[in-house]
Amino acid sequence: MGMAVAAMLTVTGCGKTSGSIDDIDAFDPAQIAENLEAYTMKDCKDAEDPSKNKNVYIDFSDGMYNVFQYGDNQKMIQNVTNRLTNEVKWFQLANSKIEPLEGTSTQIFNKVTDKNAYLIASMAPIEEALKVITNSSEEALLITDFEEYVPDKDGKGKAREQFENFAKDEFSEWLKKGNTIDFYITDYVEKGNSKHLYFIVFSTPAGELKDLVEKAFEGKNFNYKTYTMATNNFAMSTEYPSEKQGGNFYDEKGEDNIFIMDQAKGFKYKNACDKGYEFYPSAQPWEDIHANAVAYMEEGTPKQFTHLMRNLFINMQAVTAYKIDKLDVRVSDVTEDFEFFVKTREVAKNKPKMTTDGSGNKVVDEENNNPIALECYNADGSLKKEWKYEPKAIKELREVLALDTKLYENSMKENAEKTEIGIVFHPNYNDNEALRNARLVRVDVVIAECTPNYDNLDELFSWESITVKGRTNDALAQSIRNALQDVNPKGKAIYSYYIYTM
Repeated sequence: MGMAVAAMLTVTGCGKTSGSIDDIDAFDPAQIAENLEAYTMKDCKDAEDPSKNKNVYIDFSDGMYNVFQYGDNQKMIQNVTNRLTNEVKWFQLANSKIEPLEGTSTQIFNKVTDKNAYLIASMAPIEEALKVITNSSEEALLITDFEEYVPDKDGKGKAREQFENFAKDEFSEWLKKGNTIDFYITDYVEKGNSKHLYFIVFSTPAGELKDLVEKAFEGKNFNYKTYTMATNNFAMSTEYPSEKQGGNFYDEKGEDNIFIMDQAKGFKYKNACDKGYEFYPSAQPWEDIHANAVAYMEEGTPKQFTHLMRNLFINMQAVTAYKIDKLDVRVSDVTEDFEFFVKTREVAKNKPKMTTDGSGNKVVDEENNNPIALECYNADGSLKKEWKYEPKAIKELREVLALDTKLYENSMKENAEKTEIGIVFHPNYNDNEALRNARLVRVDVVIAECTPNYDNLDELFSWESITVKGRTNDALAQSIRNALQDVNPKGKAIYSYYIYTM
């Protein structure tokens, strides 16, 4: 039925159709991969229409002069500048101002990499730069020692060092958008005190700037440490038979006789591990999927069924910000929510053309708009409230699938970098009416229990103050500590399997 409807529509351009909004088929085989990606990424605010602009903010305060005297710091800054010069906009932080760095690429390179350029200014507005970065949707790199100085209370006299956790709110805000913060950390010494230089990359789901920074460091054996703040960005990988095959069960002949995806009427399996999901279209209803699995559990079967899905791996060594104490599986019927999301997305692509009425008011042009624009927008061109996406109630399906906890725990002990996730049928598998009526089931691997990882925070993100003898400046460490508490990802999905049944 869905394919027949799709064939009836006349496409006139990107996001424009001659059909009614009721004719939109969210499960159109030609569009479902794109629809699922948008649906999966909808909670990442910068994913749907990511900005391609990239910015670099450099601390030009005089304290940065010492950075160039130690280790690979000067070469790292040179490599980053060489790699990014024609890719980004440059800004300098100095004298309590954020100002663009003007000039040719050669002039910018020469200024950024000249240690003497860091002797003529003070008071880099780091906190203000963080606000600019996190209030936007543009990826950014901040290069700084993270020492914030502010004027004294009456604005006169010597500036005072900031010891408050001034970055907490900005870090939290960026992470809540579904974004990531990566720190590349080196060391240096100032007036006998050990300090740190930070290359801090603020990434959206696109992750383009981080890729450029890592290419700048690639193959150079620079001595630096890394730390990642993220709530839904984990290092996942798969080991499947081919690009067209997933982690589902295949028998001794390499045939899929559980899902039977190869008969799924034009639908194709999709491995989007880099986006955190996979799509499994099945030609079978759930009762048959389960019956097929049970048949392969019988003694004497050449290759016995064990897992509905496996060979998905998470690098637990790369999870630096949190200690994941327990994972779980959550199964939900997302059919209604997915269909509504796809329709609202289509509505957004079909904004109405406007004209002017006899009184000079702008109104929807009744003659030159398609049915979707006429149905879903008011006469003044505003969106009707019923077509603004608000999540529908998700129906959780209990006692359907479960995590193989033994596989997870044993593989983590054996090799934490390659901790395996396997999905099995629940011991009390419940083939109820709700499951049978669910066209699109979402199987989420979720963080059931986790705690912020405070290990090494003080080592990496604090230093001895050079202005207040005997005092440690832990403003950055406390900012990270508090932000991790504020955005604890307990209950969040880290990976999703979408299972579509006919």
